[in-house]
Amino acid sequence: MFHGIECAFKIVKINPHPGKTMDEAKKDVLEEFLIQRECAKPPTQGQTYFNGDLERAMTYYEAGMENLVLAPLAAFFLEDEGEAWAVIVTKRCPMGDLEKFKNSNPLDHQCIAEIIKQFNKAREYFRYVRGIVHQDWKPSNILVTIEGNGRVEPGNIRIKFTDFGLAGDKVRSEKRGGTPIYAPPEVFSAGYKWDTDTSSL
Repeated sequence: MFHGIECAFKIVKINPHPGKTMDEAKKDVLEEFLIQRECAKPPTQGQTYFNGDLERAMTYYEAGMENLVLAPLAAFFLEDEGEAWAVIVTKRCPMGDLEKFKNSNPLDHQCIAEIIKQFNKAREYFRYVRGIVHQDWKPSNILVTIEGNGRVEPGNIRIKFTDFGLAGDKVRSEKRGGTPIYAPPEVFSAGYKWDTDTSSL
């Protein structure tokens, strides 16, 4: 429990890439935490948005777009004998990730359509309000909660996006990557663009 909230802990061993120090690798993990936290925040006056349009950001907020991001609650590092681990704390999603959810719950076409609709809403929110491309959409990075009466039906399904380790703006070629089976071709070529995340669907 964290301040009365049932939590989940993501623990990642930090392995610096060649040419990077441990401190630089830790900074990259911290950046992931900050991007994910920022995406989950409601827009406010004074924040900088990709297109500089607070009104448009508020439109997405009022539609609940920021609720599509699993907001991290805290992050810290553990170190021992020259090794380090990052621990990111989030609210627990009892239904697990989308892979587990679809294997445990037969989904009709209406439920599938609802998940696709929420995916596209999130993609628009990240693109037009936050100015980022995630690059690593896959079932294990999409968590599921069930609201309302607890039944698995379109009106109760809510998906939450997580793992922003590769997220960045479209010109940040040094962060290109992804999971090959889900990654679009643009991630591994010079044709990287804003619609890259769509292919992961």
